[in-house]
Amino acid sequence: IVCQSGDAGTIPRTGFVLLKFGLNGPQISSRQIISYINPTINMIEPLIGIESGGTLLTIQGENLTLGNSHISISIGNRPCQLLSLSRIKIQCETTLFSPLMLNQQQPIKLVFDRQTKISAEKFFTIVPNPILYSFDKYHQFQSFMSGGHQLIIDGDNFDTIQNIRLEFKRIIFVSSLFHNRTHLVFLTPSIQELHLNNEHDYQHEIEIIIHLDHFNKTSSLIYMNDPLIYELEPMLQTYTNELIIRGVNLTAIGHTKNDISIHIGCDLCPIIHLQSDKIICQPPFYRPKKYSKTNRLCYDSEHPWIIVTIDNIHSHVGYMMYPKKIIILGKN
Repeated sequence: IVCQSGDAGTIPRTGFVLLKFGLNGPQISSRQIISYINPTINMIEPLIGIESGGTLLTIQGENLTLGNSHISISIGNRPCQLLSLSRIKIQCETTLFSPLMLNQQQPIKLVFDRQTKISAEKFFTIVPNPILYSFDKYHQFQSFMSGGHQLIIDGDNFDTIQNIRLEFKRIIFVSSLFHNRTHLVFLTPSIQELHLNNEHDYQHEIEIIIHLDHFNKTSSLIYMNDPLIYELEPMLQTYTNELIIRGVNLTAIGHTKNDISIHIGCDLCPIIHLQSDKIICQPPFYRPKKYSKTNRLCYDSEHPWIIVTIDNIHSHVGYMMYPKKIIILGKN
């Protein structure tokens, strides 16, 4: 026998189920006790989301799995798609909202077993979709083929987004390296990760899609050949206050002195000049130690390595020979 419970009112009730056969027939009482209690909501977060939807709403409370677990959730007149359910937590994902609902507080309602309705004390606010500057089909980003280049996306209203991803060629999804209300920073994958290494010799143009919850937009990325960084001649360089490293296309995708690093052993060689075919840096005055402060081995040879780093490109171009200390013993 299957029956549907009726409305027990607002007062909690407990009792047995009584099964009666006809007006004068026998009666059977259940062994189990049935309790009428209502689910309660303790907290809902977040209370703000974008017009396109995709906000993951978390509802915490008690007795959320009572009854047959038929639960529907709505924000205003729009459904929130149920994703998970437990006794103390419900998660749902917002769907597309009407533009008429923007910047207005919308009620959050839950219906249990199509009958028990609960309205949350707090309201949900729908805000406009994020604004993206210079991210569209007319704008092209650039990266060297080895990847690791920072793509900086400017805009506004990123602080209300929960799920931020950049999609490359419908193959790789990358989470942001950094984000705040107005900036998103991603690192490009290499062309090997995108399986592009055999398609062309010079450059590849691919589609990239920014996903901000359920809001997305498309732009493009061009992969350029890696720059050439020449080994020093001779490889073993005697200490000098200015080290010149030569190459080709060092600034082809807009790198500045702040984007390139040169290490001699564990120490930086600060860059004082950068152009397309040349980098000049100032080596540290004293011979760098072999181990960093975190106990990382920086070089295992007699003389410290000279390493040039551009994004994911790490080129060992030579060694720096420091003069040995000379101790002069004087007379008293």
